[in-house]
This record gives sequence, structure tokens and C-alpha cells, in this order.
Amino acid sequence: IAAIAIEHARRNDEERRRSSRFELIARIAADIHREPDRDALLQRAADAIHGILKFPNVDIPLIDPSDPNMLVVRIRGGSYKRKIQKVDYLPISGGIMGAAVREARTQLVNDVHADPRYLCPPGVHAARAELAVPICLGERVLGVVNVEGERPFDELDRRSLEVIADYLA
Repeated sequence: IAAIAIEHARRNDEERRRSSRFELIARIAADIHREPDRDALLQRAADAIHGILKFPNVDIPLIDPSDPNMLVVRIRGGSYKRKIQKVDYLPISGGIMGAAVREARTQLVNDVHADPRYLCPPGVHAARAELAVPICLGERVLGVVNVEGERPFDELDRRSLEVIADYLA
């Protein structure tokens, strides 16, 4: 009986995780049609990613139009939104977000302390894991949906954020 209860709880938790991803995707898809301002849309997306999926740190940097080798971080969600009150400029030559841009593919790092590419923002506690998903329009990378947290990310997290990045593109 205990094993059945544990399995039922595990399945219930997994269904809740999937359901929250569908809720997030639906919310962002609706916001795309309602919100004409790009930065406001991206801020709503960062807030929704934090609020619905409970990812503690969210960044949505965009490629700097005047310097395609630089990411501009204006949009933040979660604790980064509260703790980092300035615009950051990050070269795409470094960092996990930079790798997502350079390679135009998702970077999932579940132990950032073992990855020399990890860059911890000044004044905040280093996360355990980072998931950086490029926002691509065709072959062109526009920016990154980046989340950091204390728990490892999995394939459901990766696939969900890839869908979100596609919608945002």
C-alpha cells in the first residue's frame, strides 16, 4: 500500500509539473498577442517563468543591436529582479549564456561549480544549476532565456523553455 501511495504521489507531482508548463506556455502565447511592447512582453515572460515554474533566478538578455558580440541584460525575474537593479552587458565570448548564443543551442549545466564557463553575477549567491536557451529566429540568435536555481534541471525544464524561447522569437 505504501509503495502504491508513493507511486501515486510521484505521478501526481509529475502531472502538476507538466500542467504548470502548459499554463506558462498558454500565458506567454496570450501575452504575445496582447502586449505590443517588446520589453514589457519579455518582463511578463520572466515574471511568469519565475511565478509559475518557481525558478528562483531568471534573465532574458538580448543581443545588443549596436554590438552583436554583446548581450544586454535588462529583463530579470525572481531574486535577480530584486537584487540586480542595473543593466548588464555580457560578452558572448564567455559564460553559459554566451555559449548558448555562440552555439545556437541549449546549455543545461546541473553543476555550475564544475563548469568554468559559469559567471555569477556580483552581489548574489551562486546557483547550483543553469539552463540557457537561445531565442532563435531562423538561424539568427536574438537573445537567451536563462534560468538558474538550486535544483538540477531536467528534460521537461529544457523542452518547456525551448518552447517559450520559440514563442518569444
